[in-house]
Amino acid sequence: MNISIQGTTKQSRERIGEVRRSQVITTFGPGALLKLPDGPVIIDGTRFWERTLDSESDRLDEPNLERLLHVDHFCAPPVNEDEETEIYKGVLPASRFPAWYFCPTCGRLGRFYRIGKKKKGQLHCVHCDALLVPSRFLIACVNGHLEDFPYMWWVHRGATPKDGKRHDLSVHFNGKSGGLENIVIKCSCGKERSMFGCMNQTALQGFRCYGHRPWLPDAAEERCEAVPRTLLSSSSSVYYSVVASALTLPHAMDEIRAVLSKKHEDMEALVDAPNILQRFLPKWFAQLPECPSLDTVLRVWETMQAGAASRFEEADLFLDEYRILSRGTMEDDGRHQYQAEEVAVPASLQPVACQVVKVSRLREVLALRGFRRIYPEPPDEETAKKDPRFKGWNGKPHVPLSDRPLDWLPAVEMLGEGIFLRFREEIITAWEQRVARRYAKLYEKAGIEIMGKDVAKGRYIFLHTFAHLLIRQLTLTCGYSGASLKERIYTDFEGRGAEEAMCGVLIYTATSDSDGSLGGLVQMAEPAHLDVLVRELVREASWCSSDPVCRESSGQGYKGANYAACHACTLLPETSCEARNIYLDRVAVIGTLADRSMGLLSYLMEEA
Repeated sequence: MNISIQGTTKQSRERIGEVRRSQVITTFGPGALLKLPDGPVIIDGTRFWERTLDSESDRLDEPNLERLLHVDHFCAPPVNEDEETEIYKGVLPASRFPAWYFCPTCGRLGRFYRIGKKKKGQLHCVHCDALLVPSRFLIACVNGHLEDFPYMWWVHRGATPKDGKRHDLSVHFNGKSGGLENIVIKCSCGKERSMFGCMNQTALQGFRCYGHRPWLPDAAEERCEAVPRTLLSSSSSVYYSVVASALTLPHAMDEIRAVLSKKHEDMEALVDAPNILQRFLPKWFAQLPECPSLDTVLRVWETMQAGAASRFEEADLFLDEYRILSRGTMEDDGRHQYQAEEVAVPASLQPVACQVVKVSRLREVLALRGFRRIYPEPPDEETAKKDPRFKGWNGKPHVPLSDRPLDWLPAVEMLGEGIFLRFREEIITAWEQRVARRYAKLYEKAGIEIMGKDVAKGRYIFLHTFAHLLIRQLTLTCGYSGASLKERIYTDFEGRGAEEAMCGVLIYTATSDSDGSLGGLVQMAEPAHLDVLVRELVREASWCSSDPVCRESSGQGYKGANYAACHACTLLPETSCEARNIYLDRVAVIGTLADRSMGLLSYLMEEA
């Protein structure tokens, strides 16, 4: 898809580069920096996309995800392969940012429109005609605001000159190394200062965040009390996308709603007598593959009574998907792009797993909700009050994509296939009790929620680690790239009853390229192939090149939220993991040298 920036007039724009649609959702969404041959730009907010979108071809629908994110529909990023059509149509709008450039020849430093001139689409120095280079220093705050580094304030050590005189800046590189102490900013008034210390947490103490939002060119500055931090423009801390996804499946909740609609009068009479209501459920839902629990029926009835104001959470979305996946064989109905076939459980998994499903066709909608800067996760309430790094935080979990309410969010549609494995609830529950002490402090120490899932329980650690090890084995055996496979963990959610317990994992590929639907992944779900994969998985997991340090670790990775898991044995590309590569522990799979019972698949260790 093409990208354009504002031209010399409000009506003119020029194309300056291209980017894939899926990258707009995961990496280069509104507020993200994108480096192009003609200079870096920042992608404009979704409010500026509306004139470029096609209301029919770009529209996407996914009912569960729409309810979860409170939108009417989704829109795919605009695309236009016809260069002859109107410049606005199908073009992703962007703005030039950062504004500060320097000349590597004469050293001039300033805003591009003051020290530069446009020549063949690129910026050249007005003094020596050399190609200008964009500044690599930016400042951002925890509220998502972004602006150029305050060089004038930095050189004059916290006091921007107001003497009415002209102050011109220049940059000089001393020495042969690229250290910050060798980058010196000089002012025409005689003041100078190196960039050493500019990356410190308190380097900009006293500099007020002005609330700049360059991805919203015409938006007013926001009031902000946060202290900005210096970042390099190439740093991953500049932009963390916040996404949500859902699989387009025949919704189990819709079937329950349909039955309750027919039994509306009976429900009104029995809703206050749950013991009596329980006896009627098997008869009412006899046409369904399985009878829903009383808790589920009451929850669905409550949402039906609430209507549009009903609350729909991640737990409802995952539970709905889990129920459909657990049904096993289903033919594609032509509306949901979902087809599955249940196969036999391989011998290596029969002691712990009760179901394996080949999902030969599935559709995933991945939506961009917003973004964060500096830190990938928002702080909890207690941390926000005590930690000086979050002073002035506005309490929002992420930065919105537009400054005005819109009834849509950007999203992409991806088709693929997958393998679903469901584990025995009674085996998992008994194992959780044995390892409860090992994982009691893990969630408390990290303090990071994964979509509300109860990660403190052992089942999430096992399912997550097993999924990572299986994906790594698939990449070795089948030739899939690690980034093309993803996981979807179905486990307990905090505050939900035992009747809504889940214990399964979906390994799938859903991409817009050829890795998405070639059929290679579902073939690996055949009992003979999957049996070999699992045995090799255990053998590979039994030893890491960083052992014994890795295996005996009591906290490594982000916030120490991993035990026996590192890059050499367990971690995956960030796009493949739903939890930023945390809450992993090989011991949950293979056990320890002293106690094999700590691992659910330790019975395979003798073969390994």
